[in-house]
Amino acid sequence: MLTLEQFQDEDLAKVYSKQYFDMPLTYQGMLLGLLVAQGFLVADDVPVMTLQFYAPIYMLLTVCDREPEREQEALKLMEKHIRQFDKLYERNF
Repeated sequence: MLTLEQFQDEDLAKVYSKQYFDMPLTYQGMLLGLLVAQGFLVADDVPVMTLQFYAPIYMLLTVCDREPEREQEALKLMEKHIRQFDKLYERNF
């Protein structure tokens, strides 16, 4: 309902943005930033890194919301995404 109502109600649009954009990016940015600070990952721009991590996951979740029968496909793709993300940002010892 929130997805639909965000286009009719400015306050609900703010709730939607906070719930699905601001809060996840803030939290994941904090976690990824710690991994960068501790030397586990390497990144020049943690906010961009966070967006690169989160956006595909959010997209796959929304696909599963609309088409639950695609869950296994989405899980396989999400695993590939996470493995590639790790390769992209891993620290080379």
